[in-house]
Amino acid sequence: MTAGRLERLFGREIRSLESAVRRVAQGERSAAREYLACWRLLTNRVLGLIRDQRPDIVAEGPGGQLLLIDIKGHRVDVTSERLLAAGLTAPFSGWVARLGLGRGIAVRLIAEIRECVPGAVPLVPPPGLGVRWASGEAMRRALQLFGHALAEEAGADDPGTKSAPLLKGVMELFELDRTELASLFGVKRQAVEQWERRGVPADRQAKLATIVAIGQLLRQKLRPGLLPGVARRKASAYQGRTMLQMIAEDRHEELLKSIRECFDWAATA
Repeated sequence: MTAGRLERLFGREIRSLESAVRRVAQGERSAAREYLACWRLLTNRVLGLIRDQRPDIVAEGPGGQLLLIDIKGHRVDVTSERLLAAGLTAPFSGWVARLGLGRGIAVRLIAEIRECVPGAVPLVPPPGLGVRWASGEAMRRALQLFGHALAEEAGADDPGTKSAPLLKGVMELFELDRTELASLFGVKRQAVEQWERRGVPADRQAKLATIVAIGQLLRQKLRPGLLPGVARRKASAYQGRTMLQMIAEDRHEELLKSIRECFDWAATA
């Protein structure tokens, strides 16, 4: 699906996403929640279009949301929350650098959906593109507010339906087992198993959202397959610690800030 076709089909949603992002960059907290709601809406509309063409790979979930299914009719695990996590960093992807803010966000969604479809060819932006739609400070502010909004969503209503899938997403991104994941939060494995059933406690949700943002940014920055190794590699920038050790020591905000600064966000669009 080309950027032009996305614009023709979902122009209103794309414009709403771009407007929300620019207001978040100016410090408007409510716009971050608006952005996530617009992202969910666009996700459901794109999946609806795919279902019309390929009803064998999209089905309706218990809450009315559309989900990808595999060839045996089983739901692709944590599809909706994986796509939501991708939305957290979509405004900072190489697609935005290539296509502009609104279209780039929409194509980033298509790229993530393709990654969820078994056997689909990945959609990858050209490397080496700097994302420059606002000042570096404004873009870092936006990413921070998106993280806060994601944490709020994870804790709203029934947290188990949102935060537990995000936990699984972190495990997959960093290739962690439950014991390793537990060490990031300073708890025992049994606590993580309980969180998977009941949701992450409110006092841990902000950290979870920050870890998701770290993983998503690294995933965009690194070649496929490198993220788990990089996260386990000691670095002088972290006083000889690994990224995972930084997270375990509750220095996750410091780590996220350093990763943000690795992006070419210094210039203003």
